Amino acid sequence: MSYIYILTNLNNGKQFIGKSSFPKWCLNLLLYSELDKGTHYNKLLQKEWKEDLFSIEYIESDNVAEDCDNYINEKNLLNPIYGYNVYADLRSNRGRFKMEDVFSDDLCLVFCWYPNIQYIVRTFDLERNTVSNRLANFELFENDYFARKIARYDDYNYTSMRLLFLEEKGLTAGQIMDKMLNRYDISNMLRVTPRKISSFYSIQHIKSDKDKSRGCLIFYPGGKDVKDETESSGQILHEVQTGK
Repeated sequence: MSYIYILTNLNNGKQFIGKSSFPKWCLNLLLYSELDKGTHYNKLLQKEWKEDLFSIEYIESDNVAEDCDNYINEKNLLNPIYGYNVYADLRSNRGRFKMEDVFSDDLCLVFCWYPNIQYIVRTFDLERNTVSNRLANFELFENDYFARKIARYDDYNYTSMRLLFLEEKGLTAGQIMDKMLNRYDISNMLRVTPRKISSFYSIQHIKSDKDKSRGCLIFYPGGKDVKDETESSGQILHEVQTGK
C-alpha cells in the first residue's frame, strides 16, 4: 500500500514530505543511504541533514498523491523557511506510465542509488520517456546520462529563495536573478527580474538592508539581521553601497 512519509527537523521544525509505494524497509534503506552519502536530490534537505537531527513519520492514505499535495500546500513547505519541498514534488504523475503507484520520489531515490535510466525502465516496466520526464524536475542527471541542470520551476520565486538559503550569504536581487539563470536553467520566457524578486521577498520573512543606496537591497537567508551577518556578506554590502 502506498503511504506518505514526513521527515521533520527536530531543531527548527522544518519538514519534507514524500510518498512511496516501496516497503518501508526499502524506502529507509534508499533514503538514509542517499542522505548519509550526501547524494540526495534535495540539496537543502541534504545540507541540513548533516547539521541537525531528524525524525520520520509514516501516514497511510487511500489517496496518497492528493493528500501529499494538500499537506505541502497547507504547511507551506515550498517556502524554505518552513520546509524542504520543491514545486517538482507536486508533479509525480507527469508522463505516461504502465505501473500504478510508482512515484517520482521512488524513482529519484532509485536513480540516486543506481543512476541508470534503463535499469529503472526494466525494473518498473515504465516508458523511457516517462522516467526521463519525471526525473527531469530534479537536479539528477549526470554520469554521462544528461547535463546536470534542473528543470524550469514554475515557482521561480521560491527557487530564488531556496538558492539564497543554500548560499548562506547576502545577495542583491540582481545577483539572485543571475544565479538563477546560470545555475537553474530558468527560461528567459519567465521574465525573471530583480523587481519581481524584491516584490516577492517583501511579503516573506526575509530580512533586507533598509539603505537603498544605489537602488539596491541586500537579502539574507533565515531572517538574520544585517549586523549579524558574516564578513563576506558585509563585504558585499560595502561594495554595493560604495559602487566598487
